[in-house]
Amino acid sequence: MKRLISLTGIEGFRPRLENIKAFLAGSIERIESHGTKVVVIGGTNGKGGTTHALKYLLETYAPSTGAEKTQKVSCWTSPHVLTILERLTINSAPMSYDRLDMLLDEYENFIKEEGLSFYEALFYLFIKEVSNELPDYLLLEVGLGGRFDAVNIFSNPLCALTSISLDHTEILGETLKEILFEKYGITRSSGELISAVEQKHLQQILATWCERDEIQLTQLELSPALSYEQRNRELAKKLFVTLCHREVDDNPHWPQTKGRREKVTFRERDFIFIGAHNLDGHRKMLKMLKEEAVVSNDDLLVVSFSSGREKQIESILSLYSKYPCLFSQRWLSSFQGPRAISKDDLKKYENDDFSYLDDWNYLLDDKYKNKKIIITGSYFFISEVQKHFHMFD
Repeated sequence: MKRLISLTGIEGFRPRLENIKAFLAGSIERIESHGTKVVVIGGTNGKGGTTHALKYLLETYAPSTGAEKTQKVSCWTSPHVLTILERLTINSAPMSYDRLDMLLDEYENFIKEEGLSFYEALFYLFIKEVSNELPDYLLLEVGLGGRFDAVNIFSNPLCALTSISLDHTEILGETLKEILFEKYGITRSSGELISAVEQKHLQQILATWCERDEIQLTQLELSPALSYEQRNRELAKKLFVTLCHREVDDNPHWPQTKGRREKVTFRERDFIFIGAHNLDGHRKMLKMLKEEAVVSNDDLLVVSFSSGREKQIESILSLYSKYPCLFSQRWLSSFQGPRAISKDDLKKYENDDFSYLDDWNYLLDDKYKNKKIIITGSYFFISEVQKHFHMFD
């Protein structure tokens, strides 16, 4: 991270695409001519969960070819929780630090000379490695938006949209239609799009756009009773069927992924980490916790936010008052880092429902033994909590 940041600066969104596409033209041609099936997954919430679910299905259920017993799946996701290698899966295994260092040695001067951003530089190195290893499937989670995101470089990917809600409005637009437009930008004329977007008016807009652009559109009609996690998995199943032309086992043993309902038992209490970075994410998380009886009014919650979400904090915190039977104690907290909101700014939101937690070690008090502790909000916050308690497994 330090080496990348020294070359590019901290991670941030820069809306440009043509440069990175031109820089990777040779790698794109090599990957596409190999016959690698490319999937681009966009949307507001659920991109990472859907990507990881599809990766698992392809590795577990995709029919083998030739001497290979399993399919080779390379995968790009963001952000990460504990290690940058979480973003970089090459043929079903995380890229090694040694290999990432070698790639940086090879392309460091190019990254500096062309002024690549953090995200562009890391994605550039990833695609260079993918073009060396040539997987059967390449899964790309959109970082932000879609139309100008670096992953939007392939000629005819299978595309998916998970959900649409208000987020990054200063970049993507103030209305759901504007946000949908940016995310729809991952599609290609005469291509294919599978959508789990819930809102009926957005479904109608998508249908109109896809008819105009001659895009084959599949809109999933999923039960409102499904949790957001179940919706992501149903979308992953549909993508799998589209890619492999075969059905999935009714009860896959879904893997646990970092920061996505990840459970860590530590000092005789269960920490459950659930990334929720905007209003819709918190709404769906609370609904899931209540309906699945994951926690009770005997359990605890700590939440924090990263910068860029200030406009939503008050609305997010007010959601929790609608679930009085969840949690015996709720805390706001802050963390250190370039995307953190200061302690003083967060303390302004203290109210009858939320106190401020300054010292995370307080969660290890004996009175909280055998409790569940939900750590939610920013993935950057989840990362810092796990590092603080050395939850590296």
